[in-house]
Amino acid sequence: MRHKVKLRRKPLSKWLFVAPLLIAVASVVFLYAVLKASDIFNININISPFILLLLITFDIICIVTSYLISSFNIFSKTKRKLREVIFVNNFYSMNEKTNEIVQSAMFIYCYKNDKLFIEFHPNGLKCANKMNELQPILETALKMFVEEINDSKPNFTTYVLSKNNGGNRIDVSQKWN
Repeated sequence: MRHKVKLRRKPLSKWLFVAPLLIAVASVVFLYAVLKASDIFNININISPFILLLLITFDIICIVTSYLISSFNIFSKTKRKLREVIFVNNFYSMNEKTNEIVQSAMFIYCYKNDKLFIEFHPNGLKCANKMNELQPILETALKMFVEEINDSKPNFTTYVLSKNNGGNRIDVSQKWN
């Protein structure tokens, strides 16, 4: 199955899942502080079971939301990394007045036989001349090795990546004799 990666807006932070967790922790800390303050000042505060149930439900919703946000980032790791490549390397054009992304380069990728096939479509942007410089960027971002580059098509370049280096690279983790 082929997947398209295109930048439509600036990417959100990958730490977004922390916000619901912080809200849940803050609500528990607030409840604890209120109960301790009531003990210190000898004030009798009775918290109804309804409020406790509401607080527990709110905390569970925050934790589930945080989990869903973080798992969404994990499952679309390749898509997120390719989106970062587009964003960091300025493979897009923006409207000066509204700061909206007008046009973006596009990656189309698919997995076949333990290999990742990536097509880079510059879509007429100035980044078309950077297609030869994209190999080390993709290798670093995806932590894979480029086996083949096919630039025979005028509109796009195809990169074939794999996890193993096929013995073509120097293994620097071993000591040389």
